[in-house]
Amino acid sequence: MAGEQSSGRVVALEGLRGVAAVTVVLRHTFNAVAMPLSVREAAFQSPLALLLNGQGAVQLFFVLSGYVLAGSVARGSGPVGLSQFLIKRVFRIYPPYVIALLLTWAASFLYVVVPASVPVTRWYLTYAQVHLPVDQLLPSLLFPGPSYLQLPVGWTLRVETAWLLVIDAGPVLRYSLDFCLGIAAYLERERLAAWIGRVTARWQLALVAGAAALFVSPLLLGWSVPRAGILMNGFDRSSLALMGLGSVALIVFAVHVPMLNRWLSVRPVVFLGKISYSVYLLHFTVMILWGRWVIDASVAASYLSLMGPVMAISILLSAAFYSWVERPAVLAGNRVSSPGTASASGWPDTSLSHRCSRSFRGARRSMPLFPFTP
Repeated sequence: MAGEQSSGRVVALEGLRGVAAVTVVLRHTFNAVAMPLSVREAAFQSPLALLLNGQGAVQLFFVLSGYVLAGSVARGSGPVGLSQFLIKRVFRIYPPYVIALLLTWAASFLYVVVPASVPVTRWYLTYAQVHLPVDQLLPSLLFPGPSYLQLPVGWTLRVETAWLLVIDAGPVLRYSLDFCLGIAAYLERERLAAWIGRVTARWQLALVAGAAALFVSPLLLGWSVPRAGILMNGFDRSSLALMGLGSVALIVFAVHVPMLNRWLSVRPVVFLGKISYSVYLLHFTVMILWGRWVIDASVAASYLSLMGPVMAISILLSAAFYSWVERPAVLAGNRVSSPGTASASGWPDTSLSHRCSRSFRGARRSMPLFPFTP
């Protein structure tokens, strides 16, 4: 399979995750800058829709989670493989979430009243005035979520965690199609690879273009709804279904179409994928802090004065956050989910406390300063 290593990791999917994270940043900064709704509609009904489909990018994350879940179970041994996946997923999601929430809460002490002359939307101002009291912060640390809007992007973490643990019917049902599509794509990967392999390169590119059009079709069709000075999209059933189908098609083609696979496997794109979760967690806080400096000029100039610095600062901070928080958490999860290590008595010590302690010590010893350090 193109781009797949012996471990089952597909490098191109890492790159696709990076593109999705960048798309989320582009959409959130686009939402933050005040502009006529007609300008937003024109952007959504143009090729720019592919760069601004933040909701579709989130659904792509969900489909990828289903794909990864199926692969982890297949490479494991039934229930053991599933339990290992769940342990790794909890470690990957929860510790970075907690640290990101605490950092956001600390940063919210610096939130200021934005002058009326700054061209930002009511959507942006809603989040720019949130600072949780301690009695709301503490329970928010217990389970991933939007944390009373202190960390708005946390709603997707609640969906993913709820789906994995099957504890909240609302998000499970709304986004279950995405996870199931990812599972199906993995299970049928060999058949899909054979089918795509019989198609000429020109038709493969046409299929990729069709998947991209399906992915952004709710925006192109004008299904977005005005709210808080912006256009919201993607929460009705038809939009969810179309973007879910477009997401799974993009994932399949990222794995099996050589040209797309090579582009997504370029080192800078893969690097963005590696830090994508950190970018996702941190960019919103960076955007709120930088919003006071949006210049009042043309729509394009105002947008670039926000998007450019937010993107650059988020990537730099995320590189450090990945190295110091996310990667140690992932390594700890890998060690906790691995077979037990020998205790002093010679028998395997599989106690969770022993394995967690050993995992975090090992993770700290192997932690590089930046993720691109060999």
